[in-house]
Amino acid sequence: MSYGRQKRRKKSLKSAAKSAEKCQRMTIKDCNDMKQTKVTLREKPIKGGAMLSLYLDYYPAVTHPETGKPTRREFLNIHVEAKPRTAAQRHENANKRAVAEKIRARRQVEVADGGADFLIKQQATNVDFLAFFRSEMNRRTGETRRGYEAVYTCLLAYLNGAETFPFSDLNRQFCEGFRDYLPTQKNQRAGDGRLITTNSANAYFKDFKAVLRTAYKKELIEKDLAALVENIKTEKTEREFLTTDEVQRLIETPCHPDTLKRAALFSICTGLRISDVRKLTWGEVKQDGGRCFLQYRQKKTGNPEILPLQPVAVQMLGERAADEVKPFEGVPKLITPYLRKWMSAAGITKHITFHCFRHTAATLLIERGVDIYTVQKILGHTDVHTTQIYSHLIDDKKRAAMETINFDLTEYKR
Repeated sequence: MSYGRQKRRKKSLKSAAKSAEKCQRMTIKDCNDMKQTKVTLREKPIKGGAMLSLYLDYYPAVTHPETGKPTRREFLNIHVEAKPRTAAQRHENANKRAVAEKIRARRQVEVADGGADFLIKQQATNVDFLAFFRSEMNRRTGETRRGYEAVYTCLLAYLNGAETFPFSDLNRQFCEGFRDYLPTQKNQRAGDGRLITTNSANAYFKDFKAVLRTAYKKELIEKDLAALVENIKTEKTEREFLTTDEVQRLIETPCHPDTLKRAALFSICTGLRISDVRKLTWGEVKQDGGRCFLQYRQKKTGNPEILPLQPVAVQMLGERAADEVKPFEGVPKLITPYLRKWMSAAGITKHITFHCFRHTAATLLIERGVDIYTVQKILGHTDVHTTQIYSHLIDDKKRAAMETINFDLTEYKR
């Protein structure tokens, strides 16, 4: 290698070494700046000045880990009233500012540790969990929707009426606290001042966890909180049902509205849930020769079902109409008060809900010797274990049957 080439090579290597040293100094400086960055909670007028949008101001700016560009602002998607006029608005503002302050404090710790990875998760962590819950609730209909509404009411009460709650504050402790809070609340759906039963609280919490699972699948939360938090332990309860004599008394007792009475008796004859009774149309009532049957899809499971109808069930449907017409159109949304009056008039003191008519159907079938697997198919249970809640009735029938075997053993001698 010539002298000139060697000289140029040495010069190039020296220049590269200086560049590397400069980059290293810049990296150290950037990290020092990151540690010295101050995070301040600020606000920006929006909607013509009626509302204020809360955001975090980073100074000096932090470097976005994906784009490499300096970033000064992180909007929190939290909005407060610019001029609160009522005590409720002031209380709501205070709650929202408290949430924003928690985020600010956490960000200060994170930038002090020398990283800005939180900017990658910004979009997810600042999504409002309550807004997400409402979106999931609005996707449901019927009884399922009303169940989610009850959970949402309890959730708002747990948050002291706050209208926003960022995913960043959603953790295991919050979920466990909500779980323990549920059994202390009044049952809004019953409307009689009673507390939510343990089993109802368990159902509410399962709906809450269903939303958590969806959020986890959509990567809005990092941990599968639904899997980490245990359910509320249920209590064994006797399934209330009506005897044949009590059903006859209901038939003979007027009920207002009459549509509810027909729907109840139809459920007793078929075992259909209230959700399936409500949505049933004449187009799902089929006829083959002289026989009638239902060909429908269960609302709860989505499974297609075929169910033969006996004449008394067909009579409860009323006169045939167009396929799109619903035979039980007009059943009240809130059934319990009407049922309570009807039961009282019939002299029935049991606590009967519409779902008890489904239990009655299963009970009457088993009492008449129908096997548990046939009852499973009639009720549309996907698992026979669900139907086995009525197994005690089968045991009683076995016991009664065995008691009929009797002999006179007086003459028997050992």
